[in-house]
Amino acid sequence: MIDPDEDEINDQLVSSWGELISLPRRPSHIEAQEPAYIRYTAPSLLNKHPRPYVITYEKRFVISASGTTGFRTWEAALHLGTLLSTPAGKALIQGKNVLEIGCGVGFLAMYCLKCLDVQTITACDMEQGLIDSMNHCLDRNGLDPQRITGRLWDWSQPFSANAKQGEPTTFDVAIGADLIYDPDVIPLLLSAIQDLFKNHGIKQFVISATLRNRATFEMFLHGCGT
Repeated sequence: MIDPDEDEINDQLVSSWGELISLPRRPSHIEAQEPAYIRYTAPSLLNKHPRPYVITYEKRFVISASGTTGFRTWEAALHLGTLLSTPAGKALIQGKNVLEIGCGVGFLAMYCLKCLDVQTITACDMEQGLIDSMNHCLDRNGLDPQRITGRLWDWSQPFSANAKQGEPTTFDVAIGADLIYDPDVIPLLLSAIQDLFKNHGIKQFVISATLRNRATFEMFLHGCGT
């Protein structure tokens, strides 16, 4: 409104608002399990970016669903995004082919492409539903689908890509957030990282982790040193 004393309220808007508030609400415990669009704003380091945000489609209040914890964005991914937004962090990935391990709903992969100027990014996870959630948001974030690829990857198997469809087979750097949470997964994670360094050109692996269990974290560090 420009002049509250002169401007009139739009009748159609009022009518629509009245219809919406009269609709019955579902129980809160059911609403909490439904996916929703979440908008994450980039750190102030990137305040000159024309659209400094990423939209995801996730179950923000669900810890685990369908046998995976990936249907929400965890703090470790946000911290890694902040690190990569610094000049030193951006230098690690800018203009490079990047692979993300355990991408979840794709916040970090989409953020790297949209705001941090990676050349391409391949986002991997074990659940097709998570890849679908990321792909669902590519258009909303204005992303070029030729530069971001969602890929199923079971860490018990070597990484593979479809070169005939233009998918990258070698990468400059790998990233991952909140991967160190279960001691049973550590051997598979270490095997996956070794495969990337040995067979897919990876020169650096940047990881962000929430320290939930020190023994599990030390198990990972010990495996990296052997």
